[in-house]
Amino acid sequence: MVEVEARLRARGCAKLNLLVRAGNAEVMAFYRALGYVQDEVVSLGRRLIPDRE
Repeated sequence: MVEVEARLRARGCAKLNLLVRAGNAEVMAFYRALGYVQDEVVSLGRRLIPDRE
């Protein structure tokens, strides 16, 4: 992620947004450990093909 962020910054990217499913605690913890924080936004979506259960 350090390399990805450096490359984006070099191209003038000011902010990186990630989408992580709320129930994916392991991934949330990974990104929080890297300094990512939860933004106060709402992401809307609509499934066209249901997730496998």
